[in-house]
This record gives sequence, C-alpha cells and structure tokens, in this order.
Amino acid sequence: MNLVRIRVRIGEGFVNIEEGTGRSFDDMVHLFNPFLAYRERSWRPRIDIYEDRDAFIILVELAGVEAADIDLEINSRSLRLTGRRNRRALPQEARYHLAEIPYGSFERAFSLTADIDTETVTASYLEGLLEIRMTKLSTIRKTRKIAVVTC
Repeated sequence: MNLVRIRVRIGEGFVNIEEGTGRSFDDMVHLFNPFLAYRERSWRPRIDIYEDRDAFIILVELAGVEAADIDLEINSRSLRLTGRRNRRALPQEARYHLAEIPYGSFERAFSLTADIDTETVTASYLEGLLEIRMTKLSTIRKTRKIAVVTC
C-alpha cells in the first residue's frame, strides 16, 4: 500500500496535517466509521523518546506484533523502524461488533540530535513494548600534542 501525505498550504509554508491534528487522514476517516479499521492499512505505533546523559531511549508500543516482524535500521544520526501486525484468525462463525485495532504495516523514522554509537545499540521486546537504547558518542574532544619534525 502506498502512503499519501496530505499537505495544506498555510501562508508561505506547508504544514503536515498529522503534525497539527495528531492523527493521520486514515485515522480521521475511521472516526466516522470504525468498521473500516478491519481492512489492512498502515498505522503508526505510539512512541516515547527520552534521553539521559549517556543515551537516547525509545519506547514503542507494539502489542500483538511478533518480534520477527520488526525491522530496525540505524545509522549515526537516524533511526527507521518498520514492521507488520498480522490479523489474528477468528472462528468462521465470528462476526465483528467493533473493529478498532489496526492491522498491516507500520513505519516510523527519526533524526537524532546527537551522534550515536551504532555498534552498541540494543533493542529488547517485552510485553508489547520495544525498547531501543542508543549510546551517544562522546562530544568531548581530546586535546593531543603534535610533535613538529624538522625536515
């Protein structure tokens, strides 16, 4: 499924609707008819990002997603998280009364405000929460004396 970003021109710049409302256009459509959530679509897991002196920590709410269906790519200044929540099988005689849980693919990407050590990044998944811990690279520059050699 291709994602379409909807942008609205306000004055001289562009504003992403998702930033202003906190909801995607797809989510707003489902407010009017929650049964449309039954179909597979893209969705955005909820995320907390915080940092301490040594690391950035990202918590991602991924209830019902198998660890094998989560992909994490990282470089020194950005992180990309993708995956998929598959629909659970229901008995044939079952019928929905309400369908709000989104199924399908998800993607989140972030730029970081400091360089991180990509070799020490860890990710753990427990009780539907993915925790990504990224150690910051030291910004302290060491002073080094350079000997001048005569030629």
